[in-house]
Amino acid sequence: MENENNINNIFDTIKKVNLKEKIHLTFNLPSLKIEMPKEIQKIYTSFDLDNNPNNNNKKKQNNQRHIEKEIQSKYGITGKDFDATNFDEKNEIKTIISYMKNSKKSQFNYKKEKNLIYLQDIKKFLDIKNEKENEIQLLQILIGLSVPITKKLIKTVSYENTQKEIQFNNLEVNLIFDCAKIINTYQKYIFFILIIGLINAFSSLNINYLFSIVGDCQFKAIIKDFKEPHSKNIIKRIFECISIQRYRTNMASCAKIALDKFPILNENNKRIFYFFTNGIDDEYKLYDEWNKEIFNIDNAAFLFLFYLPIKISENKEDYDFLFNELINFSNKCNTKNNLYTFIIKEYKDIFDEKNLNENLIKLFMTS
Repeated sequence: MENENNINNIFDTIKKVNLKEKIHLTFNLPSLKIEMPKEIQKIYTSFDLDNNPNNNNKKKQNNQRHIEKEIQSKYGITGKDFDATNFDEKNEIKTIISYMKNSKKSQFNYKKEKNLIYLQDIKKFLDIKNEKENEIQLLQILIGLSVPITKKLIKTVSYENTQKEIQFNNLEVNLIFDCAKIINTYQKYIFFILIIGLINAFSSLNINYLFSIVGDCQFKAIIKDFKEPHSKNIIKRIFECISIQRYRTNMASCAKIALDKFPILNENNKRIFYFFTNGIDDEYKLYDEWNKEIFNIDNAAFLFLFYLPIKISENKEDYDFLFNELINFSNKCNTKNNLYTFIIKEYKDIFDEKNLNENLIKLFMTS
């Protein structure tokens, strides 16, 4: 009980972290305001007109709260930047939920917008060279919280392997991390704990994995490919990705590029995809499109981890709507029995052994 209280206290502390302040308790927590070359600032914040439902309304564009400016760089990273300091997470979620309720879409955006299928190479900018002490302390705390997850995963998978042999070498795992700003920093910390728990287990079990980050228009990047060995540098690199804050994620285009553009080791291997996101996307209701374009692969399994936005819990109508939409997505897009969803309401859900076994492990059981 004492250990559980300590964990709860740590999570309560982490929850207070924002991108501008440092919390001074028994340890310092970083502001995570990464100093990056001006040429690549667009990696960290951007405003994507292609996914903005108001992009045809000039009057609304002129009055919107975001301050826009054109960004161009010698690295080929272009687009619209916006003033993130004026970003209101609650209002943004409410706007997208409203758009989800009234969407008349019949096909995925990426079929009309070629720039939604585009892969960037930003890994070289993410290696941490000058680590601050408080950042190292937080990183160590988060890694420590991931250890029970790693142990539970290894224990369960190892047992299942004695019942039915799992060909670990024939598995290729893709972890896809949503950098949308409406997934707040606290939730990204929780995802980070879960991701580190997973990749440390993969390393112990000799399972090949790839880690990528995704976001709005033209923002999809591989951070660790299959060939690069698991290491502390990978964990540090993933940790830095928590600071990246994009606008609205087009998840269908992210899934499409993962299927079609991400490298594979062997075309006969079982491909497993983990998506770490929050379910805020009107295209989840395009069930036929998902079944036809994404989930029609025979040698693939998909797990969507939806961490429901904290702000949405204040509005029961919107909360119930989103929850039911994600349940419908799970039920109606599983025609090949290769789709799994894990709806996370609070951080305790990821430590629940039943949830871990039923949601994270069962993808391997179908191999």
